[in-house]
Parts: sequence; structure tokens; C-alpha cells
Amino acid sequence: MENKLSSIYTKKQRRIIGLMSGTSLDGLDVAICHIEGFGEKTDCFLEYHTTIPYLPSFKKSIQKFLQKKR
Repeated sequence: MENKLSSIYTKKQRRIIGLMSGTSLDGLDVAICHIEGFGEKTDCFLEYHTTIPYLPSFKKSIQKFLQKKR
């Protein structure tokens, strides 16, 4: 696994997709970035971003799960 990651990390250019769901539970945030260089000489360019809203029933399911005591 480490070899695969280091081979991606050291490429001159790469396209990375980032996914995140914040605490507001509005939806899934998606970003596609073009990255050039690595280390201190890294440049990142945002190519596309959007939020895919959660269906109300899915949001309620997540909220219910998060309220459970563990």
C-alpha cells in the first residue's frame, strides 16, 4: 500500500477527489482538485465542487444514529 501511495504522491501532476460530510448534515460535499508538484512546491487548483443534498429520511437516520449512547 505504501508503494502505491508514494508513487501517486511523487507524480508531477495528479487529480484528487475529496469527499466530506460536515456536522450540519446538509449533504455530501465533493471536490475535484488538480495538484502539481509535491512538498513545499505543491500547487492545488479547484476544478469542480458541489454538494449533493441528503434526502430528509437519510438525514433523520444519521441524526438518530448520532444520538444513541455508546
